[in-house]
Amino acid sequence: SMMLFQTFDTLGVSRAWLLRLDETMPRPIAGTEGLQRAYWSPDSREIVFCANGKMQRVAVSGGTPIIVCPAPGGADLSWGARGQILLDGKFTDSLRVVPAAGGELHPATRIDRAHAEIGTAWPHFLPDGRHFVFIGNTNTGGKGNIRLGKLGSLDSKLLGQSDGRVEYAPGGWLLFV
Repeated sequence: SMMLFQTFDTLGVSRAWLLRLDETMPRPIAGTEGLQRAYWSPDSREIVFCANGKMQRVAVSGGTPIIVCPAPGGADLSWGARGQILLDGKFTDSLRVVPAAGGELHPATRIDRAHAEIGTAWPHFLPDGRHFVFIGNTNTGGKGNIRLGKLGSLDSKLLGQSDGRVEYAPGGWLLFV
């Protein structure tokens, strides 16, 4: 088992670190300098992150990061079991999707203006790699709409509200505030 975390050095540069739970010392993951947040691949052998305006992936065992695509404004990602990566972009963007092997970003959702939404955030794939949950950003006191989306359709289903993000947990649970 491993734990992935982010730190900032004395110059304020962020970097991903990996701690194997059977060891006492973490190690930095080379090439992740300047990342915003890091996310696991489905098999936990790689991570994906945005840094310097690009979505990148790198093996946790080491190596040079591979650029997946340009990702201006991107920060929050989810790598699904079918080899697709979701990106949330800026607060007022819809979710976009790109093959993990690289390519162009394509729309994955449509902003639901009928429910006072102005953008999307916090994508999180479900285990099938096709469905995902995310937050529809609103201007209503920090609350967002919990939504269920599916690759191949820009439509999504309203599930409820959250004061933060939403994630899937094994056993069929949705976790939110």
